[in-house]
Formats: sequence, C-alpha cells, structure tokens
Amino acid sequence: MDDDAWWMDVCPVGDREREDNLWMLTNGVLVISMNAAFGLLEAGSVQSRNVLNIMMKNMGDLILGGVAWWCFGYRIAFGPTQERWPHDVHDHSFWFFQWTFASTAATIDSGALAERVNFLPYCILSFLVTGLIYPLVVSWVWHPAGFLAAAGFRDFAGGALVHLLGGASALVSAALLGPRIGRFSA
Repeated sequence: MDDDAWWMDVCPVGDREREDNLWMLTNGVLVISMNAAFGLLEAGSVQSRNVLNIMMKNMGDLILGGVAWWCFGYRIAFGPTQERWPHDVHDHSFWFFQWTFASTAATIDSGALAERVNFLPYCILSFLVTGLIYPLVVSWVWHPAGFLAAAGFRDFAGGALVHLLGGASALVSAALLGPRIGRFSA
C-alpha cells in the first residue's frame, strides 16, 4: 500500500479531482475560522453579560445556516441537478465550500445587531439570509445562467458577493432597529 492509498477510501477519484476537493475543504475550513474570529471580535465589543448571546448567534449561523443551505439554499443558488445531489465527492466539497460563504454572509449581521436583538429573531434572520436571500444573489453571480454572470460581472472569492450582501443586510437591519440602548450615551 503506497503513501497515497488512504486517499482512495476518502476520495476515490482521479488526482485532479482529489486536489480540487482538498483545496475546497482547506479553504472552507479557513472561512469557518473567520466566523470564530468574528465571534471573538464581537464578544470584545459588547458588555460581558452579552458575550454568550454573541457566541450563540455565531454558532446559530453555522448550524441553522447549514440546515437552510442543505435543504434549499444550495438548490436556489446553483439550480436543480438531474440526480439527487450531492451525488459525488466533488459536490460534497463544493457544497461545504459554498456553505461557509453563506454562513459568513449571515455572520456579518451578528456584529451589526449585537445588543440590539434577541436570539430567536436573530436566528430567523440568519435562516432567511442563508437559505433564501444569499442563494438568490449567488444565482445571479456564480451560476453560469445568472444575469450578472452573463453580463460579465466577476466576483473573486466572495469579495463583492459575500461582503456586500452581508454589509447591506447588516446596515438595513441596524437602521431598522436603531442604536444600542445606553451604549453610546453621553
């Protein structure tokens, strides 16, 4: 058994597909690490009594976002396939990679809404962003038949899509909720 044989059990495809899968999984883990960093940044920006709420919101983004992305977000973003998806290893790693971006877009809301909204309404917002709003925008940009993709728009690694959507969602949500009560009073 050669040194590379253990990969055949995990990823029984050719070398190129194996490298692509490893690349997507590695980068997906890096993007999820950003979610942990966002949580720590947000925890340092709130009163100590709200740190647990912030961490729960960040975990909720991953868990509820994963459920929403699995159930319908991925299909909205990339369209239905002929077979039940994900039907091979490449689809699993691609799903994981795209899910990390979806949950990151929802996590941006967490910082903007810190100390402004309770946990349950935030979970509903996160579920809607990850499962409906973000996938719709992804279908415009990253799906080959998307109207922005057809118009020549290119997005590198979510620089426009993830951050613009997350920022716009956070801005609208914060504007609707108003300032944190007692946080910036003189």
